Amino acid sequence: MKKNKLWLFLSLFAVLVLVLAACGDSDDTAGTGDTTPNATEGTAATPADPDVDLHSNPVFAAHGLDENFRFVEPVTISVGLWNRVADVEADETMWADWIREELLATHNIIVDFQPTPRWGEDDFQSTLLSAQEAPDVGYTFNNGMVTTIAGMGGIHNLYPYLTTYRDMLPNMFEQVTETNIFWNLNAETHELWTIAGRRASEGVQNTATFIRQDWLDILDLPIPNTLQEFEDTLIAFRDNVDQLTGVGNEVRVRSYFDTPEGGWGDTPNEEGYRFEYHYSTLTADRIVPYLVTTDVGWDARGLFDSFIPNAVTEREWFVYGFDDRRFHFEEAMREGLRVLNHWFHEDLLWDDFVISEVSDGQDLIRIGAVGAFHGNWDTPFRPGDGFTRTMRENVGEEATFVAINPFENDANVRRKFASGPVDRFAFLPTTNDNVIASLLYLDFMNRPDTLNFLQFGVEGLHHEVLPSGAFAMLPNDDWEPRENFSGGRNFDINPLMNGVWFDLIDESRALETAAFGYPGIAPEIVMEAFDLAVNNAQVFRNVITRERPTEEGMPIPLREFRDGVFARLIVTSTPDSFDADFTREYQAYMNLGADRIIEDRAAAWYELFGNADEMPAAGQ
Repeated sequence: MKKNKLWLFLSLFAVLVLVLAACGDSDDTAGTGDTTPNATEGTAATPADPDVDLHSNPVFAAHGLDENFRFVEPVTISVGLWNRVADVEADETMWADWIREELLATHNIIVDFQPTPRWGEDDFQSTLLSAQEAPDVGYTFNNGMVTTIAGMGGIHNLYPYLTTYRDMLPNMFEQVTETNIFWNLNAETHELWTIAGRRASEGVQNTATFIRQDWLDILDLPIPNTLQEFEDTLIAFRDNVDQLTGVGNEVRVRSYFDTPEGGWGDTPNEEGYRFEYHYSTLTADRIVPYLVTTDVGWDARGLFDSFIPNAVTEREWFVYGFDDRRFHFEEAMREGLRVLNHWFHEDLLWDDFVISEVSDGQDLIRIGAVGAFHGNWDTPFRPGDGFTRTMRENVGEEATFVAINPFENDANVRRKFASGPVDRFAFLPTTNDNVIASLLYLDFMNRPDTLNFLQFGVEGLHHEVLPSGAFAMLPNDDWEPRENFSGGRNFDINPLMNGVWFDLIDESRALETAAFGYPGIAPEIVMEAFDLAVNNAQVFRNVITRERPTEEGMPIPLREFRDGVFARLIVTSTPDSFDADFTREYQAYMNLGADRIIEDRAAAWYELFGNADEMPAAGQ
C-alpha cells in the first residue's frame, strides 16, 4: 500500500494516545467541560452575595484604591501572553511595553508578562495550573481544561466579583458585553470559571475554503461549486503541475528554532532573530492540491460540515457537540473521512501531513505550493502570517487566493456551523491573590483607546485614516520586528476581544476597516470572503446545564486519540477496508469515554427540556 513509511508511526501513535487517555481519567467532579460553546444568547446574571470576604462600601478604601480606582501602593500581577510565530518574544514588543507603561500610570499595576506558546497552549497551561505556577491571568480556547482544574479547586469563581464590582469595570461590560461575560454561568450554582471573549465583525470564527485564482486562470477552470467539481479541480492541479504559477522558482522558506517546551528558541541566529531562511526550488513533486495538516478536523471542516444533516436540531448539536471537530456525528465523519481517504490515495493531499508540524504545512502555502485549503475567513490575507504576501514574493504578484464554498449538504445548502459571539476564555487561578487588580487589567485592555492602539497601531506607520473614518492598514515593509502585530490586529494580546471593537457602535465603519485591513489584498476579495463565510452560517445557542462529570479531564485525551484515528483512516485504510476500519476506530473512541459523555449530555438536556428538540425562546 502507498505511503508505507507512515504505518509504523500511526500504530505507535495509537498506543501512545491510549496510554494518555488512561492517564486522563479522574474521579474529581468539574464544570461543564465545553470546548466549543455555540450560542447567540447567554445566561442573564442576577446579583448574589459574594462567597468571599470582599467589601463594596467604600470599595476603593477596602482594596487600597483611590477614588479613580488606582492603587495607592503598586500592585504586581502576572499575565499570560500568547506567543505566536514572531521575530521577538511577545513580552518584548512595543505593544507589551505600552501596556505596562499605561497600566502603571492608570492603575499603578505592574504587569509581568509571561509568554505562552500559542499552539498547544491548553497543554502548556494545564501543566502550569496543575503545578500551581500559572500566571494570575490566563486565557485559552479550551474551556473544558479550565473547568477540570476548577473541579480541583484551582480556579476562582468570578461570579461574586463581577456582580459586586461591575461598576469598577465599565469598559469590559460595555465592549465585551454582559452576554459574553456571563456566557458560562451556571445559573443554579452561581459558578463562573471563565469570561468569554467577544468576537466582533472581523473576529467572527466563520470559515471558508480558499483556492488559487491564478491556477484556475492558467488552466482555464471555473470556480468549483460542488464537491465533484472541487475534486475535478484538484485533479487538474495534480495533472498540470508544470503549468502552475511558481513551479521551478527558487523560493525562500523560514525555519524556526523550536524548544521542547513548544516556545521559540532562546538563542538568536546571527541576525538577532529566532529563525533562519533557506532556499530551495519549488519542484512539481512539492505541489499539494488540497492541504490538510495534523489537525484534520479543522483543515477539512467545510467538507465535514456538509455531511451533517440540514435538519440537525439544537438538542442533537448539544448532545453530540462535545467534540469541536464534529467526531460525535458518526455518519457525517464517516463520509467526510471516506472522501479524504480517497483524495490521499489519489495524490491530492500532502503526503507527510501526519509526520510534519502544522507550521510546515503553512510554509507550503507561503512558498506557493498549495492549491486549496480551509481556514478562518481571512486566513490567507493576514499580514502577520504572511501567506499571500510571502507567496507572492516567492512565485509572483499574480498569486492570489479567493474564497469558495463547494460543499453542499443533503438539502443542497452550503451550510457551515459557526461559533457564537464568543472567543477565547479568560480565567484567574486560585494562586492569584489579587483578583481586583486582575479584573482592572481586563477592564483596561478593553478601553476604547487601548483597543484603538492595539488593533491599529500608530497612524502613518501601521495605518492611515480614510475620509469615512475607517482605518486602512499599511504594509509592514518598514516595521521593525518589535513593531509587528501579534496575530491579526494584535488579537493574541487581548484576552477578551477578537475583531474590530467598534463593530459594537458602528458596524459599517468596522466592515470597511476590515476590507482595508489587509495591505496588498483587494478590498473586494476580502469582502467576498467575509460575505461567503457569513452566508448560511448556523449558530446554535449556548446550553447551560448541571455539571457533567463525564467530561472532566477528557478533552485532551479524546482529542489526541481522535486525531490519530483521522490520520490512520486517511492513510492506512483501503476503499475495501474503510468501513470496517472506521467502525472499529470509532468504537474505540467511544469506549474511551465519549459514549458516557453523550449519555450524560442527553440526560442533562432531558432534565431541562424533556423531549423537546429546541430550547424555549428567551423569556419562556
